[in-house]
This record gives sequence, structure tokens and C-alpha cells, in this order.
Amino acid sequence: MWSFNVPFNRGPRPRPTACQGRLRRDDPSASRIYGALLALVTAGGLAACGFHLRGDFNVPFVSVFVSTAGASQIANVLKRELTNSPTKLMTSAKDAEAQLNISAEKRERIILSLSGAGRVREYQLKISVRYQLVDSKGAVAIPTSEIQLQRI
Repeated sequence: MWSFNVPFNRGPRPRPTACQGRLRRDDPSASRIYGALLALVTAGGLAACGFHLRGDFNVPFVSVFVSTAGASQIANVLKRELTNSPTKLMTSAKDAEAQLNISAEKRERIILSLSGAGRVREYQLKISVRYQLVDSKGAVAIPTSEIQLQRI
């Protein structure tokens, strides 16, 4: 028969009274330290790749007047954003340094797929805006252009 002189069962291991240089999983401060370490590593990784927050946009004009052909949601959003920027939103075109003319805004909703019961499962949303930017002297800074956005 085989005989070994090494005892296999030494009994329960004594629990350390202090961390003894290591963090224990059941220690509440360990989760805070690991969380802070994870936040530092994430912030360092984002900074290393060149990521930065968007910040404010600069408009090359001191004052702008926004005019629309009719009711326009895009014009309302632009006006709200311009009031929160250094550029002044003017109430008349003659007082403004530039005039943004929004000539058309068109929204579409196209059905892409239907369920077996004939209900719509997926839409494609499109919005297109035609605009022109004219300075205070009447010269066209941006000719009539169109921006189209779509979302599925």
C-alpha cells in the first residue's frame, strides 16, 4: 500500500485579522477603491484617445436674425440654442449682422417593414431643411442649401 507522510487536511485556515497588505472582497472600502480605480483607468483611456466634450459652437456673426416661411421646429431649436450662446438673436433683420432664412422644412415617415398581422414594425424618418445665410449688406454668405437627415 501507498503511504504518505504529508497530511492532507490541516483543518480550517485561520482568518486574517487585518488585510495584511491585500483587500478582502467583503471589505466595504474595497469596492470604493476598485470603483475609483476603474474610473481613473476609464478617464485615462478616454483622454489618451483624444476624446473631449463638445463645448460651445462659435458663430462668426455677433447678431443673427432667423426667419422662416411658416412654423418651423428647426427654427425654434436654433433660436433656443442661439439665446444660450454669445451670439445675439435679433428680433428684426435690419438690426442683425446676418440673416438666416429657412425657406422649407419637410418631414417624412416611410414604412419599412410590417408584421405578420399587418402592423408597422419599422419606420424611416426623414427631415430636410432648405436655408440661406445673408449678411447685413445683402451679400449671400451661404447660398441656398439643403440638409437632409434620416433615421431608421
